[in-house]
Amino acid sequence: MSRKGGMGMGNFDFVKNVFPFIADDCARAESYISSDPIAACVYARRAIDGLVEYLHYDVLGLKEPYRDDLSGRIHNPGFMQQVSPDIINKLDVVRKIGNKAAHDDHPSISEQTALATVRELFHIIIWTGYHLTAAYNKVPVSAQFDPALAKQSMALNPTQSKTLLIRTLQERKAHAKAIAERDALIASQSAEGLKLKAELEALRAQIEAAQQANTDPDTHDYHYNEADTRTLLIDMMLEEQGWTLNDPRDREYKVDGMPPTAGNPSGIGYADYVLWGDDGKPLAVVEAKRASVSPLAGQQQARQYADCLERRFGQRPVIFTTNGYATQIWDDAAGYPPRDVQGFYKKAELQRLVERRASRRMLSNLPFDAKMDHIAGRAYQKAAIRAVDEAFDAYQRDALLVMATGTGKTRVVISLVHQLMEAGWVKNVLFLADRTALVNQAANAFKNPQTGLGDSVPVVNLLSDAERNASGRIYLSTYPTMMNLVNARERDDATTLRFGPGFFDLVIIDEAHRSVYAKYGFLFDYFDSLLVGLTATPRNEIDRNTYRLFHLEYDEQTGGVPTFAYDLDQAVHDGYLVPARSLSVNTKFMDRGISYDELSPEEQEQWDSRDWDEDGEIPDSVSAGDVNRILFNADTIDKVLSVLMQRGLRVGDGDVLGKTIVFARNQRHAEAIKARFDLNWPGYHGTFAQIVTHATRNAQQIIDDFSAPEQDPRIAISVDMLDTGIDVPDVVNLVFFKPVMSRTKYWQMIGRGTRLRPDLYGPGRDKTDFLVIDCCDNLAYFNQNLPESNGYAGVPLSDRIFRARLALLETLDATAGTGADAGDPRSFGGSHDDRTRYRAALARTLGSLINGMDPDGNVIVRPHRHLIETARRDEWWKCVTRDKAMQVSELAGLPSAFRDDGDNDVTNDPHANDNAAKRFDLMIYSYELAVLRADAERLGREPDQGYGITVQTVLQTTAIKRGVQEVADALRGPRYRAIPSVAACADLLEAVSGDDWWADVTVPMLETARKRLRGIMRYAASGRRKAVFTDFEDELTVEDGEKPVSGGDMAAVDMRRLREKATAFLRGLDNNIVLARVRTGRQITEQDLAELERMLIDNGVGDEESIDAAAEQSGGLGLFIRSLVGLEPAAVQAAFSRFLDGSRYNARQIEFVNMIVRELTANGVMSAARLYEPPFSDISGSGPEELFGDERDVDDICDILDWVQRSAMPATRRAVA
Repeated sequence: MSRKGGMGMGNFDFVKNVFPFIADDCARAESYISSDPIAACVYARRAIDGLVEYLHYDVLGLKEPYRDDLSGRIHNPGFMQQVSPDIINKLDVVRKIGNKAAHDDHPSISEQTALATVRELFHIIIWTGYHLTAAYNKVPVSAQFDPALAKQSMALNPTQSKTLLIRTLQERKAHAKAIAERDALIASQSAEGLKLKAELEALRAQIEAAQQANTDPDTHDYHYNEADTRTLLIDMMLEEQGWTLNDPRDREYKVDGMPPTAGNPSGIGYADYVLWGDDGKPLAVVEAKRASVSPLAGQQQARQYADCLERRFGQRPVIFTTNGYATQIWDDAAGYPPRDVQGFYKKAELQRLVERRASRRMLSNLPFDAKMDHIAGRAYQKAAIRAVDEAFDAYQRDALLVMATGTGKTRVVISLVHQLMEAGWVKNVLFLADRTALVNQAANAFKNPQTGLGDSVPVVNLLSDAERNASGRIYLSTYPTMMNLVNARERDDATTLRFGPGFFDLVIIDEAHRSVYAKYGFLFDYFDSLLVGLTATPRNEIDRNTYRLFHLEYDEQTGGVPTFAYDLDQAVHDGYLVPARSLSVNTKFMDRGISYDELSPEEQEQWDSRDWDEDGEIPDSVSAGDVNRILFNADTIDKVLSVLMQRGLRVGDGDVLGKTIVFARNQRHAEAIKARFDLNWPGYHGTFAQIVTHATRNAQQIIDDFSAPEQDPRIAISVDMLDTGIDVPDVVNLVFFKPVMSRTKYWQMIGRGTRLRPDLYGPGRDKTDFLVIDCCDNLAYFNQNLPESNGYAGVPLSDRIFRARLALLETLDATAGTGADAGDPRSFGGSHDDRTRYRAALARTLGSLINGMDPDGNVIVRPHRHLIETARRDEWWKCVTRDKAMQVSELAGLPSAFRDDGDNDVTNDPHANDNAAKRFDLMIYSYELAVLRADAERLGREPDQGYGITVQTVLQTTAIKRGVQEVADALRGPRYRAIPSVAACADLLEAVSGDDWWADVTVPMLETARKRLRGIMRYAASGRRKAVFTDFEDELTVEDGEKPVSGGDMAAVDMRRLREKATAFLRGLDNNIVLARVRTGRQITEQDLAELERMLIDNGVGDEESIDAAAEQSGGLGLFIRSLVGLEPAAVQAAFSRFLDGSRYNARQIEFVNMIVRELTANGVMSAARLYEPPFSDISGSGPEELFGDERDVDDICDILDWVQRSAMPATRRAVA
């Protein structure tokens, strides 16, 4: 692409000979550094726009990225693999600052920022000119940018600035159009197109030849003047908090009175930054140090600056020290020691800190006012508040309250918040919970005028569409929603973060435990606030990591010491809760499973008649774990229900079963329980027992009816939904009809029955206890002294794959001892080339994931900036040691713009990121690790993966092998043979399913299998065993007598309703362009999906959590939407037009295709497997192959079905910023 070039002498004079089309923009960028910093940054951004466009399309020959703009091209994986990570970083810096200069209404760009930006531009052009052109010998690699060489230009006037921006926009559009036209011309195969293609190939060949001839090392110092780069980082962090730094006194502020030294006898110093209040007094001083120096090194100097400023202005500033990567805050005047923070404070937040030093009162001496007494007036509730008071007065910033369910934890924190606000300790509060129902419940409690704060304090429920953008003082959210909001900007300011590190003065965590911290610990580190955790888990069962989160004492022998504890036994003793009594019930089938050989002849006949799976295989037995999971036996359910009806606590003078919650294992189990109850007790007319699960329509209405003492249902059959967040004092029976593995969940479930209920059995006859009917040995399990788990069960799949690749790299390098130049161990069949390619692919994928992490644009990534920048360097990956692997494993799970497709063999596979494919990746990687470790053992080298990868034992590798063989064997079944992608792997599937293939298997063999088979794993995942319903006679065991339960201590998505709301909403969007693409089968993009999700959320169809759940169930948001709106008949008929031709196909064949058309029109998508099921099998019982007689016709039909499905999924997503 040619651009006009040309002006001036200066630092960029050489560009005319290397990249002439951007020479003018570069020269102008340096000419405006002093006179017009904004224009300088705009021209720098124009320069990299043209440069990247040229490199992306002309030099590297890359395809158009998912989002064809500068960010999309920079972060295209192909581009990132060809360009140094340091240069990618620099391109991002220039892009972001250039965008700010061009698009902010009133951008604040200092001369210092402009100088640093143009210097980064200089580094970029040096590197790209030297490494990606044939004119490398014209690039001055030994030079550094010198501002004195730049020609100076007059500042642009407003009209010129506006013209520049308009021209830039017009040029971008023109270049995009030109590239599209050029690509179309090349694709046309015309003479002109072939000529253009030949010219581009000649250019690339010329560059390649020149680069091969270039043997001189690149001696340019790309990290020259680190201070400027550090300043850019600090400036951006300050600007995110609203500090414009426009006033000269904001930087390098002169102070007098520093301690005189030999090097500074005058006692004059210069504070790097001073942040000023509206009254002209200093709010904070910022001391910046080199990146290689810890922020601790600047503390004493910063404190001396603070002393000088305090003497002059009569106000001591807050102290910040930073090296651009790590930051600390020190409010020494308030009595706190230095602590790590994730960024700076806004002006109002600093003003609060300064004012609070004098205004806040000692908490432990404050009497409880009438409002506190009314909200939380019980003695133990006041004791809990006072314990937090004393901790905060002692300069502790964290508190953990352990209180049994039903003791009023929410009331305690409402009263505490009231006290802290009245005492001048907090202004803004964040309440976090793991479920939407709990957030809504807490929001209502805070707003309640009787038992909450009423209208006196604005409350914002961040899950509510109506409140999400409102301002308040108490904010409530789920953890995932808040994780998404930490990067949100102010509505009227695209630079300033809405929720910065200093926004909240207090964060409350509902049900604080390790799993919450493991997933969302970033939030607790990000917000620099007081922290209060709430939990009902008994204190002796809370793991040490939770105590460490709250900086509380923990002893391996005696356990932890929470800030305050009020357990179930104590609450029962004090008369605030009622105790549980247990009745242990079990059956032979739930305890031991079902064996075919142990059944009667009649039952065996019933067993043989059941439809167990799609392939018709009949098992010999069903394990105890699968009873009530996939096999539902009527007699088992009947016997348990009979125990409930005979032994359950009753009210109304013993005539009516008391309110009961049955905890079922899954939706089908709940439905089976309901069906058996209605069959056995028909006199209750179907309303006595009702299902309350996420799939239940009007679940909230059923819960409300259940909560009413005199109304049906009396029995609520629940799957997860009533485990927490429901307060029904009338509940007197709990049936544990499923095994519970989580201590936290167990105590929450027990808590459903602990509430007091006066007059439950009549006037003066209060509720005194409740009954737990335990069918699955839960009580025995949780009464054991269970060891603490140190496993990785909660680690997301992508994180585990990241760590697995790291383990492979470390083991690979340890095996050879010389990293990338290693020899050829037997695990690669003696092939040095295979080993080199395998190692390069691992390093490339991990490097691309890290390159896609954006510390500037994402505050979740920002704390890891230094490690990310270190790991982006090519030399870092030459040999991965144990220490390196331990360090970089911290990056697993961070957001990345890189789309990890597992090196899929199928190009543009929409299923490359399916969980089924990723699970297969992890299985094969684990086996590869075992193979590589065999080499390490032979060579006497034992790498120890201590960062999340368990070394595979012989038993584990055998289990992996068996798992792969089973899934391969399943995919060879008749159900899958007609699927083209499965049929293409038939030979490999046959080999992998046998034992010979695994004998002396090598890593290249495993990699080939992984890449080829991962894309078809989704079919195996969908072919799981069906639900089976039986009626075999079971044996019931009921423990004699009821036993007391010692406490030791101590809501979700309605999918049917969501589909109805979404369907009704979408039907009113006849003219929506995106929806039209979905209906007509045209390819949709990620932008289309984002727009659809935004519309659904903004119009109250569902929240982000519910829509994500629906998308996951449907295989993606596009398929979910398609399933609601269907396909236009004309579009489907056009796709199948060949098969509707009466001159080529007979009536049965055409009717078969018409049935496909009708199903696609109604449902929007259809799997190839449906071709072998009713009603299609009614036309051809042996499948479409017999009907059409030509397998090519069947393959074409399957291809069309696959195309229809893929069109509702975004095309392979290129990495974007």
